[in-house]
Amino acid sequence: MKRVWMTAVCVLGIGWGLYALWAERQVHRGTTPLGCGIQGSVRCDVVLTSPYANWLGVPLPAWALVLYGGLLILLWRVRSAERVGVLFAWASLGAVLTSAGLFWIMRTRLGAVCPICYTGYAINLLLLVSTVIGFGPVLRRLPAIWRRDRALRRWVLVLSVGAIALAGWGYRQNTVSLERLSSRTLPGPTVDEDRAPVATPYTGGGTPYTGGPKAGLCTDEPIPADWAEFLQAPPPPVEIPTGVCNYLVGGPDSPVQVVEFIDFQCPVCAQMAFILDRLAEEFQGRLGIQVCHFPLDPACNPSVSRPVHPLACELAAIAECAAAQGRLRAVHDEMFMYQPSIALWLEGRIPGASTASAFGACATAPATQERVRRQVELGLRLNIAGTPTVFLNGVLLRGGLVPPSVLCRLIRQALGRPTSPG
Repeated sequence: MKRVWMTAVCVLGIGWGLYALWAERQVHRGTTPLGCGIQGSVRCDVVLTSPYANWLGVPLPAWALVLYGGLLILLWRVRSAERVGVLFAWASLGAVLTSAGLFWIMRTRLGAVCPICYTGYAINLLLLVSTVIGFGPVLRRLPAIWRRDRALRRWVLVLSVGAIALAGWGYRQNTVSLERLSSRTLPGPTVDEDRAPVATPYTGGGTPYTGGPKAGLCTDEPIPADWAEFLQAPPPPVEIPTGVCNYLVGGPDSPVQVVEFIDFQCPVCAQMAFILDRLAEEFQGRLGIQVCHFPLDPACNPSVSRPVHPLACELAAIAECAAAQGRLRAVHDEMFMYQPSIALWLEGRIPGASTASAFGACATAPATQERVRRQVELGLRLNIAGTPTVFLNGVLLRGGLVPPSVLCRLIRQALGRPTSPG
């Protein structure tokens, strides 16, 4: 009976690990997983996308799968009840202490609540209680077992030293992650700088096009098949009024106009921002990039039924205040740079970064809210369904991430430059 019950607890832990991995993937895709309704301080997205959601580059739920999978194998493959009991006690105690540490980080550093995480902590506590009850007689003889079983003693010491070393290394890696973010490199695709083409001057007048080697996104990468079909018959351009959104790069006189509808909590928007930033460097002076707010939050977007990104409206208002002060580019980059820990950014707890308090009451002012509302209404009139959504010279480039090869071809066509085949 004891083995069956402990097996059930291990299976429960494995099931939680699989669900938590799926939930983390859903959050990174910009959707709210079941059991994690976001309201108030309940911010699963903040927790599951924070640097503390990974340990040594591996998601924490994957470590749970290793723990409970290993215990399940131990339970059914090791015949010595004494060894099984001692190792279960060691593992369950470590799991509970880890849960306590993660709970402290969640409440003090992230200021958020994650029901999925709480469920995992409860399962770890259940494992400890079940171990104490199921292996009580063994644990009461622990001093004698420890003195008698040299092999068990060696295994426990090796595992303890290894766990402490991994914990210390992982904590150090995670605590310096925010400093690494300050390198101001937004997430984006890997670029082979050696494949960048030789710069070709733009001869259409105005600022010369001298890009290419510096940015390196416009390579000879083939166009994806689905996008090749799109490029053969793109939709007709639509007229997008100026003055509603804000220019991040360039202006109304730029020969290529890019309008991007964004949500500052959207992970794919951060990737899109990286791509457009690199293209702005490559096509120097030729791109006018406008950013329009389309937060996936019913607080300012009536088309959204539930708060997918509960801080998005607040971030959009702060960006509008930054634009009014001529600081949009810097604040835009910081919001995407610190996106995994955006709650810390809002609270001013990231050294050297801007803070929401720097904009005072501007973010809640009626005029600021009205500017955000007008941009959302523009998106609704253009049938925007999600973020990011990009228009290039009025042509809607579908929804989601637009490959750099597609953007490069369209920009070169708009500038009258030759394009590579494919």
